[in-house]
Amino acid sequence: MAGYRENFEPSARLSEPRVILGVAAIASETEERAEALARANDLAMVRLMQNRPGPVPTPEEAAAHDWTEQEVALAAQRRRFMSVGTPDQVHDDLERRRTYADADELVITTQVHDPAERALSYELLAKAYAG
Repeated sequence: MAGYRENFEPSARLSEPRVILGVAAIASETEERAEALARANDLAMVRLMQNRPGPVPTPEEAAAHDWTEQEVALAAQRRRFMSVGTPDQVHDDLERRRTYADADELVITTQVHDPAERALSYELLAKAYAG
């Protein structure tokens, strides 16, 4: 980002450099629920990497899944790119990522099975950022 910012040349569309960081995040009211939602996301990502895409499984399906060592390793690789936890934990981790990337703005995506839990994750994060 430093190179981009140092070498930026203003244009008719953009007068100064802007950095937007896209991040995956799952926030829930408890660490345990956030982890269950994230584990389901892990399974969806593993299946995608195995060329078996499909809908995000439920947390219950992910908990019942018989994980292979390879799947556990793949999930761990991907998990480092996601912020998971309570709203305050996710807020702190997102800010760490934003600062490290020298980003001006975050775009957050939450991939979970239940649309209501996805909306809740966004609401919890919005409150964490507002407070």
